[in-house]
Amino acid sequence: MTVRNLEFLFHPRSIAVIAEAEEPGRYAEVVLANLIGAAFPGTVSFASAKKPPFFLLGSAVQIGELPQVPDLAIICAALDNVPSIIDRKSVV
Repeated sequence: MTVRNLEFLFHPRSIAVIAEAEEPGRYAEVVLANLIGAAFPGTVSFASAKKPPFFLLGSAVQIGELPQVPDLAIICAALDNVPSIIDRKSVV
């Protein structure tokens, strides 16, 4: 990572919170609440790392359906699943 790219880490204009549909503990909800509570001035998007179960109701967007590429993605998932989420071609 070059120093130029650190700007997106420390001063992002947009953030995507990516979560697993079956995520225990709902860490993504805590992260979203903290971003809203801190009055983050940029765009905050929520995306599902994989398709939600058939009976789950809600409007989670899939990673490939985000309206823009975020400056920073916060992945709330089991550690074993993070590499496969990062490897998805649709994230870029």
